[in-house]
Amino acid sequence: MQLTAKPFDAQIGYVIAGAFQPALRYVWIGNYPVDEFAAAAQEAAVGFTWYQFGNNLKWQADFAWLRNDTGRLASGANADDLRLRLAVQAAF
Repeated sequence: MQLTAKPFDAQIGYVIAGAFQPALRYVWIGNYPVDEFAAAAQEAAVGFTWYQFGNNLKWQADFAWLRNDTGRLASGANADDLRLRLAVQAAF
């Protein structure tokens, strides 16, 4: 089986006052043929970063919607997930 991936990724963010960065992201991956090992997927996310001490200490949060176009559910529908991610990064 040969897969043909057709990915697309777009992200935009803007640093405000050198400390705050809101961001939006959209990702689409089209893998065909769709079978048990490959599926098309989409993700849309909104995120926020606070650079407390530049890149030495930053706090991050994002909320994302993820769709796996597998059709594997009993109803034949797609599988949707919601994800909330919180992270802190410290460098010494």
